[in-house]
Amino acid sequence: MGNLPACNGWEHWYYQDETGEPLPIDALREQVRGWLRSSTDPQRAVE
Repeated sequence: MGNLPACNGWEHWYYQDETGEPLPIDALREQVRGWLRSSTDPQRAVE
């Protein structure tokens, strides 16, 4: 569309953290991925 670079939109959506700071919603996705990795990785479960 109009020879513009493609974007997935995750960089353009924000939420406010506990302190009121706006952070990209992609930060939430990364946090959840980390939780999922640590709960399914047996090595991380014992750390």
